[in-house]
Amino acid sequence: MEPEVAVESVDNQKQRNMVVRAIAAIFWLLLTMLIVNMIVGGVVGGMAGTEAGAGKSMADAANAGAIAGQQASAQFMSVHGGKVYLCELALWLALLLTGKYPWVSKYKKSKA
Repeated sequence: MEPEVAVESVDNQKQRNMVVRAIAAIFWLLLTMLIVNMIVGGVVGGMAGTEAGAGKSMADAANAGAIAGQQASAQFMSVHGGKVYLCELALWLALLLTGKYPWVSKYKKSKA
């Protein structure tokens, strides 16, 4: 005899439209790529900018740091851009499959 367990039936849950799920997944991919690129560019540019601005006045240091940061970030992405892109895709896929992103699950969560 099987034990009786109160389980919400899948039939009672509302399914989310496939188009909405696809659009949400693309939106989260673009947002994930944007955020990761901003973090990588900020870290690489910040590291190069602090070295370039050392020993200068505040205005000169900020200007030199901004220029050096842009150049370093561009060089880093030209060399390691493919690896960063693959890491972005892996992160997006992991978060997508574990259900961390809203609007991409097959079934809507019930309010109860």
